[in-house]
Amino acid sequence: MTILITGSNGKTASHLTQMLHSSKHPILVVSRRPKEDSLFPTVRFDWTDQSTFELPFAHAQAKDSPITAAYLVGPDVMNVSQLILRFVDYARRSGVKRFVLVSAWEIPAGGPLNGRTHQELEILGTRNEVEWTVLRPHFFMENFIESYSLRTIREEGKIYSAAEDGRLPFISARDIAAIGYQALTDEKSHNTDHIITGGESLNHDEVAEILSEVLGKPIQHVKLSHADFRQLLTANGVSTEMAEYLADLDVAVANGHGAEPTSVVQRVTGNPPPSSRMRHISSRLAFLATYSIITKAQGTTVDDNFNLVDPLIGSYNGGNVFAGASLPFGMAKAVADVSGANTAGFSYDFSNVTGFSALHDSGTGGKPSMGNFPLSAQPSCAGDTIQGCKFDSKYERAVDYRNGSVKARPGYFSIGLVNGIDVEMTAAEHTALFNFQFSGNASSPLMLLDLTDLQDSRQNASIAVDPHTGRIKGNGTFLPSFGVGSYQSYFCADFKGADVRDTGIWVNERAGTEPKELFINRGYSLFYIQAGAFVRFRKPTNGVIQARMGVSFLSTDQACQNAEQEIPDFDFAAVRSAAEDAWKARLGGVSIKAGGASSDMQKTFFSGIYRTLLSPQNYTGENPLWTDSEPYFDSFYCIWDSFRTTFPYLVITQPDAISHMIRSLISTYTHLGWLPDCRMQLSKGYSQGGSNADVVIGDAYVKNLTGIDWDKAYKAVLNDAENEPFDWGVNGRGGLQSWKRYGYIPFNDFDYLGFGPDFHTISRTLEYAYNDFAVAQISKGLNHDSDYEKYMQRSANWLNLYKANQTSFWKNGTDTGFTGFFQPRFANGTWRYQDPIECSPLDEFCSYSSNPKETFESAIWEYMFYVPQDQATLIKTLGGPSEFIRRLNYLHESGLLDIGNEPSELTCFQYHYAGRPGLSAKRLHTYIPSSFNASVNGLPGNDDSGASGSFLAFAMSGLFPVAGQNVYLIIPPYFESVNYTHPQTDKVATIINRNFDPTYHAIYIQNATLGGQPYSKSWIGHEFFLEGGTLELTLGQTESGWATQEKDFPPSSNLGTSYHAAFIS
Repeated sequence: MTILITGSNGKTASHLTQMLHSSKHPILVVSRRPKEDSLFPTVRFDWTDQSTFELPFAHAQAKDSPITAAYLVGPDVMNVSQLILRFVDYARRSGVKRFVLVSAWEIPAGGPLNGRTHQELEILGTRNEVEWTVLRPHFFMENFIESYSLRTIREEGKIYSAAEDGRLPFISARDIAAIGYQALTDEKSHNTDHIITGGESLNHDEVAEILSEVLGKPIQHVKLSHADFRQLLTANGVSTEMAEYLADLDVAVANGHGAEPTSVVQRVTGNPPPSSRMRHISSRLAFLATYSIITKAQGTTVDDNFNLVDPLIGSYNGGNVFAGASLPFGMAKAVADVSGANTAGFSYDFSNVTGFSALHDSGTGGKPSMGNFPLSAQPSCAGDTIQGCKFDSKYERAVDYRNGSVKARPGYFSIGLVNGIDVEMTAAEHTALFNFQFSGNASSPLMLLDLTDLQDSRQNASIAVDPHTGRIKGNGTFLPSFGVGSYQSYFCADFKGADVRDTGIWVNERAGTEPKELFINRGYSLFYIQAGAFVRFRKPTNGVIQARMGVSFLSTDQACQNAEQEIPDFDFAAVRSAAEDAWKARLGGVSIKAGGASSDMQKTFFSGIYRTLLSPQNYTGENPLWTDSEPYFDSFYCIWDSFRTTFPYLVITQPDAISHMIRSLISTYTHLGWLPDCRMQLSKGYSQGGSNADVVIGDAYVKNLTGIDWDKAYKAVLNDAENEPFDWGVNGRGGLQSWKRYGYIPFNDFDYLGFGPDFHTISRTLEYAYNDFAVAQISKGLNHDSDYEKYMQRSANWLNLYKANQTSFWKNGTDTGFTGFFQPRFANGTWRYQDPIECSPLDEFCSYSSNPKETFESAIWEYMFYVPQDQATLIKTLGGPSEFIRRLNYLHESGLLDIGNEPSELTCFQYHYAGRPGLSAKRLHTYIPSSFNASVNGLPGNDDSGASGSFLAFAMSGLFPVAGQNVYLIIPPYFESVNYTHPQTDKVATIINRNFDPTYHAIYIQNATLGGQPYSKSWIGHEFFLEGGTLELTLGQTESGWATQEKDFPPSSNLGTSYHAAFIS
């Protein structure tokens, strides 16, 4: 039977809807403007239009699930009772028996506003004609983050009231919704009114103190007279009648009315309400979400941004995107694991589900990452015996999922299995919460925990199950997915929703109720031991068994503590809502005005931003390797991928997070001796090229990121530049003696100081040169002049591998028509040959371990353009602007470039350096949306921990970074306008397209203005984001002369000519 929810966009109804949905109660939401992409069934309804009253009932009847209860939240008008009672009469005649009305603490039965409805329901109840409950909540905490209150807090640092020093027991909308849930679903109707309060009374001065603490800025309470407060309300759009009523209410509070808390929340729900102070502090992210993103700029709202995210984009065909539930940069990442392409756990390839686990990475290549300690469920055991259930390998137990059952939103994932079990999940920082919904014939469900991971790398493990509570806890030692060593992880799983029937241990295909503990190693020979624990339950009362999985890298006790602190009461709706608030906070600094751009384009954009915020993962407080006061982040997987756009995007939109990440990198250097190039699962990952953390740090430095000890940072990058580690395959640089002596990394280099992969000599040379350029920028800023000169000179070493007479032919002997390419070189200066086409998409793939060559994952053809520090010299070297453009076009149009791999990204924009910025825009439109789009296979390669996502975010914003430099290259955004509100300065940077064409025929900038003044440069600095401003671009369908003069080109060192004149002749 269906429950009807009105007021779906209100404070309480949104929480209530999620609670009912989580517990599998059929619901129908009504709205004046229903959204097609709503997670819940929604139909049109308007309190003022009686013709819409029949629509929800017709919809429910068609689904053979008639409406039997209604949650009533009326509009904010003085005649609200007239409107609601008209609907109540219709609903009663249509079969609705139970009504739950939201009124207010100060309105008794028969009073104003909802008082008349309250009175009528009570009368009908005494005649047994309806079941009823009236919710009379006190002042909402959320009132301070809405309407004029939010504006005055944000713009003036003030809250206003006529309440003087009167105290109020503020209540959270979530607690009100919890009482509404009970009133709607309890077997026996409450048939009463509930005066609902929080657990602590505060006056407005104390509220101002709390807001000051939460926001980190002083907030003042301004005491107004009745008349002045009424005037303030009417000036902010409140009707005269309503303003008079609210001002009267404040005066009543000033006189001591309604100051005492009640025990209703605890009596009805069994859980005491947190104190107002604790609730405010625990709701910090929700408040900051609204506080930080409401700007003067017009465009998408916080909810729009959130709703435009599709976590399933890139979850098929090699994107390896994590599709499950996570917080931004969260450690716990919950999703269904599958037997197919499971690098990130889940893939939309319709392979079967092997379990549900809480640790994953996103977008990575290599082996599957983590997926430790998966849970799986079975509806019942054959013959009602333990031996009738399936144990053994996870592949033997795997179950197909139903087509169309997969749903994903930020912080939420759900899937339906063909065995009748539906599973939904959400996450806190270190804890995942799963709801397993069983069908009615699940007589004695079994939950099974497997001591394995996605790549079956477990070396040893232990597990124990409590026979009374069903708690399962344990640990295991596993191998990283792309690195050296091993790591230990710990878990603590608790269950709720059914009584424990029996518990035990299983090994391979055998299971029993004794013993209750187990230690295992990997196995013997090639035989991998499958083992774990199980809990069998009696039939769940509402068909749902909840599983709470706390995880840790410190201990099982810490895993249990994480779970108990983060999700103490198994409140799925509350955890999901908090996750959504966290995502809205992080997504909210960007808004767009679509201007007719398709919803798919908008989804592509915001989903790219979302993926940028999944990693690195915040393991602060969970690092067993060393102890200090610095943050610790993991899953830098790998910096070779992410230094180009991921970290530069975070510098703009998440400066607090990137500051902590860089401090983590520096702390890693302090304790392990080197900045990492790749790091995952507390382990050193394989270096793919240079020491590119130098570029991450250099980029943050030139953009004036705060919160960094730059002297420590400088020591860390100097260490990379000057000292060689023993194993430079996992950090630092190799061949530094040759680098300093010859100015390049020789082929077959003899390196007596250390060891590592002695190939990739071309790509390493090019990357070391740019790493040194990044070090030079910090040197200059810190006034280390001699260092600056040294590293700038070393940044020109790329020319030492340029062979001017090197040709390039196709395999069939056809000349590409270009001469002059990088080539490997011996220490004695002679050349070795590598076909410039090798390692391209038209040849064999060249990775770290597969077919290694002198370039990593790309051909010499593509690496020819990787000289971001000195494009001017590169263009001269390749024959001037026209030849440079001809070669760049050939790279893109011949099939030699892999747009799914990060070295290709900057090549789309390098036309800027030859005076043809319009061609950069044209080139981007050949890839977006053909290769990057809103489908599940909407990525051309791995997302690489958000690297492709941030590439999209920048490209579609119309500004693209040259990482390590204070330079953003300008092209027209993919929307009419894009706004970035800086989280620290609160300034708004706006890029506007005039003559915007959503069919993308007009993609060429004709002229531009910045702050209303003509602007002719094809690039802009980071000051634009810090200080705000408006960049207006007038578009046309053909190239123009805008930014084609050399003075308007992006900066270029032009040092190659000075240091290596012999190569330019």
